Amino acid sequence: MTGLDRVDLVLASTSRYRRELLTRIAPRFRVVAPQVDETPQANEAPAALAIRLADAKACAVAALCPGALVIGSDQVADLDGKILEKPGNVETARSQLAASSGRQVIFHTAICLLDAVSVGPACVDKYEASLWKTTHPTVILKIKLGMVRLADLQEAGAVQLGLADGDLVATGCPLRAGACQHVYAVSIRGALPARFVNWFQALAALRNSGKRLPTNQEWQAAALGTPDYLFDTSVPECNTNTDGVEPTGSRAGCRSDVGAYDMVGNVREMVAEWVPKATGCAPTRPKSRSRAW
Repeated sequence: MTGLDRVDLVLASTSRYRRELLTRIAPRFRVVAPQVDETPQANEAPAALAIRLADAKACAVAALCPGALVIGSDQVADLDGKILEKPGNVETARSQLAASSGRQVIFHTAICLLDAVSVGPACVDKYEASLWKTTHPTVILKIKLGMVRLADLQEAGAVQLGLADGDLVATGCPLRAGACQHVYAVSIRGALPARFVNWFQALAALRNSGKRLPTNQEWQAAALGTPDYLFDTSVPECNTNTDGVEPTGSRAGCRSDVGAYDMVGNVREMVAEWVPKATGCAPTRPKSRSRAW
């Protein structure tokens, strides 16, 4: 038993291969066929198509299965940067095989888990990242699948980190994050987000969890629509005017257009790029968080 039998898991793909793969780790799940137009867009790259379709399939099926954890997945074949579509008939299949003979074909596989929100062609976690140290195999699997819950972490004895200065270093995750193997970034409601974490440590925790930091552009797109007290004092929904850090998702009104919580206030944001520190903005209280993708 993996613990996944307690989750209403839905695979938004009719591929027998993806169904077989999921069967290896999930004892029980449903398959719901996504009604999605899979036609490539003009000049769309193969990898971008795979990501877009995985996201579209997850979103389409999530609307039919409220409360379920939905996995959208797609795979696109890439021959020298060109999309190899499903042949549909014997003649096209022969033509594709002939064109691929002696050459490398890359298969881009994308997965979108809808415990997250859709931001363009990608998925972003709903909640600020909390950091947890664990070696429990079932919990690690559930973290990587995006289905872990706070109770799972607590029952398995996972240790929450990033709450005090130096606690990551003291438990084996140094400042440059070498050998930081067992710390994971988790997006769950009701946990205190990591505050004492640097860029390298955040990167390692995200890597361990199968995630990444967003680019600045991706972060800005995810944050659009979040109420900001600095610009409108009539909407103090976000934690921008207190000295304390609150558990994730505490303020229902502090939500972006796409459904990401606390993109303003509470703790500091991190993105993938290293850029010069801004000097032209009005000073605000510091915020610290590693946004987990």
